[in-house]
Amino acid sequence: MMATAHNGVGNVLDDQRRPDDAVAEYRKAIELDPKLANAHANLGNVLYKQGKLDDAMAEYRIAMELDPMMAAAHNGLGGTLLNQGKLDDAVAEYRKAIELDPKLAIAHANLGNVLYKQGKLDDAVAEFRRALELDPMMATAHNGLGGIPLDQGKLDDAVAEFRKAIELDPKLAVVHSNLGQILYVHHRVDEALTEARRSAELDPGSAFMHARYGTMLHDLGRREDAIVEYRRAIALDDGQAIYHALVGTLLFDLAQNDAAMIELRRALELDPKLAGDLDTTANSLINPASHVRSADMANAIPIDACWMVVTASHLAPADVDYSPALTQANHRRSSYPQRWRTQVRCLQNALYSLDNVTC
Repeated sequence: MMATAHNGVGNVLDDQRRPDDAVAEYRKAIELDPKLANAHANLGNVLYKQGKLDDAMAEYRIAMELDPMMAAAHNGLGGTLLNQGKLDDAVAEYRKAIELDPKLAIAHANLGNVLYKQGKLDDAVAEFRRALELDPMMATAHNGLGGIPLDQGKLDDAVAEFRKAIELDPKLAVVHSNLGQILYVHHRVDEALTEARRSAELDPGSAFMHARYGTMLHDLGRREDAIVEYRRAIALDDGQAIYHALVGTLLFDLAQNDAAMIELRRALELDPKLAGDLDTTANSLINPASHVRSADMANAIPIDACWMVVTASHLAPADVDYSPALTQANHRRSSYPQRWRTQVRCLQNALYSLDNVTC
């Protein structure tokens, strides 16, 4: 009984978005009753949300061993596989969850998300709608449905779905972020900034949310504010090359050249091929679930970022082919003001020689 009580307290704490406290309760429940499958599955859910995918997967598998009929464990395992890019395996787990519990609404919504990523839009819509039939209050299903009309060019319908999701769950950060991206691409800047800022406030531990907000501020010329958000992202996830590259471009534009060089070198250490594909660079801040087209987002990434990352590519191995990116960057460079072009040449000299240069 005590183990069940700790498991229940963990659920409450998870609902209150207190993940560390929830983990402590679930671990206490497991300590008291190692065979309590629900506690393992619930612990897996929190670890998954914390980005600890391997640990989450281990807990889901223990839960499934203890209770092979536990649909929720298969649903959770599907999420970890999805985050590892194993879409077909994720689909199999979600379908297994639905087979075990056809009324598990979240499994239908999650399956819809994967089908959307696979381009199976009609099947995705069917799963999202089934989820809403089972649970009309499911915000994540409306979030999923928002991507369908967006792909069809129906902006108002997409916005309506995201707003419905927010109405149902005002604290769902990813929906605010998705809505903000769409509004920004369609030049509704004030609304977009409000949504992006809100997403970062709701999920302060997400590097992705801070970086997304930063790209908007960057594009609007709010350099110092953008640097703050990018640095918050870096503090949470130092391994993302694009975050360092974007900070470097801003520092360079602010004439803080030594600091810019440090960031650009760090970016190339993390990903020597960063500048090899500008579309990938522009799209790297976009979660596949965001439903924002990379072509649109490419226009939201400032042209200075594209050029500076390409310039920094000269630090990379000689066998990397940057010619397509260099062609595009040189074309864009002609539109820069004279001050910018002078600084670009100065940084180029520094990068080519790998010497410290004072600009």
